[in-house]
Amino acid sequence: MIIAIVCLVIGILGFVKRRINITKNRELRGTGMYVVAALLCLPLPLSFLVGLVMGTTAVASGRPVNTDAVMIAGTICTWGPILLAIILGFAMAKPKEVPPQSAFPVMPPQKPVQMK
Repeated sequence: MIIAIVCLVIGILGFVKRRINITKNRELRGTGMYVVAALLCLPLPLSFLVGLVMGTTAVASGRPVNTDAVMIAGTICTWGPILLAIILGFAMAKPKEVPPQSAFPVMPPQKPVQMK
C-alpha cells in the first residue's frame, strides 16, 4: 500500500515537473514521461477498484470473500504497472540536457582597491 502511494506521488510530480529522473545522467521527457507517469499513478486506484469489484461480487452471490484471491489480485494490480513503468522508463530515458552557458563568463568578485 505504501509503495502505491509513493508511486502516485512520483507520477503526479512527473506530470507537474514534466520530467522524471531515471538515473543521475538520464531522464524522461515528452511522451515517454507521460506514459510512465500515468503507469505510476495506476496502482492505487486499480488495486482499490479490483478489490471493490471482487468483494462486491462475492457478497452479491452470498459467498464469503476469498482473501487469497484478493491478495493475489492486489499484488498483480500493484506491481504490474510499477514493473512496466520501470522497464519503459529505462528503455525510453535520454541523456539529461545540459543548460547552455551564458555568452559572458561570470567574473569572480575582486578585492576592493584601497586608497592611500
